[in-house]
Amino acid sequence: MFPKGHAAAYVCMALRIAWFKVHKPLAYYAAYYSIRAKAFDYELMAQGKDHLLEVMADFEARKADLTAAEQDAYDDCLVVREMYARGIEFVPIELGKAKARAFTIWGDKLMPSYMSIHGMGASAADALEEACKHGPFVSKDDVRQRGKLSQTIIDKMSEMGILGDLPDSNQFSLFDFGIA
Repeated sequence: MFPKGHAAAYVCMALRIAWFKVHKPLAYYAAYYSIRAKAFDYELMAQGKDHLLEVMADFEARKADLTAAEQDAYDDCLVVREMYARGIEFVPIELGKAKARAFTIWGDKLMPSYMSIHGMGASAADALEEACKHGPFVSKDDVRQRGKLSQTIIDKMSEMGILGDLPDSNQFSLFDFGIA
């Protein structure tokens, strides 16, 4: 005996979700990826529609042999593909603008959270967001130390262009400035 009030509450919630998906898609996708996505990976899913379709083709070719994590990523890929089909895209993660755990709306695009970087856990993402509040970084070493990140995460962020043209070290040489 399922209570009718409980069923009505589920229907009302489904209608609210559907309304947001149709009328406020950026808010819907930001909330979905922040709360419900199981395995959103910035490197796989936020590099454009063509890259996503290549990743999905690889998953589909190995469908019978996918690990649980890959199956979760494939499920998230389906939602990202739908988002791309609706003309919504991602902006690259920027230090100081992205949030630790929540996807944010930037104009008519979404910025993924720090946690969407494969290998970055919640505490590391929180520490990086907090470190960004204390001013700009001067080097990759500065990001690693203030953000309490591993060298592996720094290398991955650098590889994906998130760290821009930050120098590797805090150490400067007079030769860097053309003074000799």
